[in-house]
Amino acid sequence: AVAEGGVRETVHAGVNGILCDPSPAALAKGIETLLNDRQLAENLGVSARKYVETQWSSTAAAERLERKLLEVIRSS
Repeated sequence: AVAEGGVRETVHAGVNGILCDPSPAALAKGIETLLNDRQLAENLGVSARKYVETQWSSTAAAERLERKLLEVIRSS
């Protein structure tokens, strides 16, 4: 993924994906790495799915929202 914006909240380099500079050459290199190393691609994919299921599920999102709302209420 290109290391810009919200992507960095979800993709952690070497853990659940590959982060690249926003250039065609860097993106091509990242894709080539995955194509040449199927085991790495599979491991990153499994980790990415687990991360998204736990961190970005509707339940997790609702819990984060609730915490933020409580912070706002308590600080008022």
